[in-house]
Amino acid sequence: MRVLSVCTGNTCRSPMLTAALQIESNKLNLSAVFEGAGVGQSAATNLSAAEHAQTCFPGLLEEHKSTHISKRVLKDYDIILCLTEGHKNGVMEEIQKQQGAVSAEDEAKVRVFPGGMPDPVGGPLEEYQSCAAQCREWAQLILKETMSKS
Repeated sequence: MRVLSVCTGNTCRSPMLTAALQIESNKLNLSAVFEGAGVGQSAATNLSAAEHAQTCFPGLLEEHKSTHISKRVLKDYDIILCLTEGHKNGVMEEIQKQQGAVSAEDEAKVRVFPGGMPDPVGGPLEEYQSCAAQCREWAQLILKETMSKS
């Protein structure tokens, strides 16, 4: 299974969700590949994960570098997790560019965090910790749903 987490700059939310998914999948002995990407132009600049994001997931994000969604082959992912509806729109545009059309299968594999996850960028550690907790909860839910379907 391959899972892509998508946010704006790929320095806060999607790296934290990717780390949460890895932690939860390890607990379940689930073999999967978790990657992230950003729909914003800043994601193309090879930035490190935000310092507070690294604090929330010690040892998991120190080597992270941001990646723009255009660098990912979206048809290769089984699940694409978007942190907001805007990110989903960016994913759908990129699928259209890469494949020429968006299929029902593409639509079905793209999910959005309910209500959208606020961006902690530039905020205090407490905002990142809140975001990290939301990422952990969603990761647990996504993986449980995935396991129940297989």
